[in-house]
Amino acid sequence: MVVALIQTGEVNLTQWLSHLPCRGCFAQSKQRRVRRWLGNARINVHRLYKPLIQAALADWQEDCLYLSLDTSLFWDEYCLVRLAVVHRVLALPIVWRVMEHRSASVAFSDYREMLYQAVGRLPKGVKVVLLADRGFIHTELMQAATAQLGWHYRIRLKSTTWIWRAGKGWCQLKTALECGWQLIHQVRFIGNYDPDPAMASRKQYDKRRYRLEFTIQTDNGSPD
Repeated sequence: MVVALIQTGEVNLTQWLSHLPCRGCFAQSKQRRVRRWLGNARINVHRLYKPLIQAALADWQEDCLYLSLDTSLFWDEYCLVRLAVVHRVLALPIVWRVMEHRSASVAFSDYREMLYQAVGRLPKGVKVVLLADRGFIHTELMQAATAQLGWHYRIRLKSTTWIWRAGKGWCQLKTALECGWQLIHQVRFIGNYDPDPAMASRKQYDKRRYRLEFTIQTDNGSPD
């Protein structure tokens, strides 16, 4: 099945049939055989995958490791929540969850357990930076990342997001970007902050935006 997946580039059992060795003469019998195997309740995908990704990251040479948290919607019925390591032009899945959900927007409770599962699969002694799109503006995520997991985060905000400037009051983020203010030295959201944040000037904002979008676009090379 692995060979069939690589050869076809499709997650489609019908396309796999010509690449599967089977004594069955009919396509339906081959397909039923594969479905039975995939439906085997004794196969724990995450338990099998954990030592593989641990071995792949064991010799991580860089001081910083970037994690991409994103979602993908399939057939307007299923939502894939995925946490992956960003390495060059690739995104290596660490942990994921598929749920019956008709929107790409998810709550923190939907992926909270994934964050703690990922800790045991990442190399030790490496600075971890979590990258996420504006669909993950959850203060619970910020609290968990910094206070409990010891990670840093870079989460894109909507331009209409209101932020508090010490001694200046409230303003919308788009105003700060247009004026090129270096306004954030410690990012705080209801008591949650990143002790080593990026500056929010226009130039640096564009760099972060490009990095995050590049991560998402290159990861879309997976079969769909």
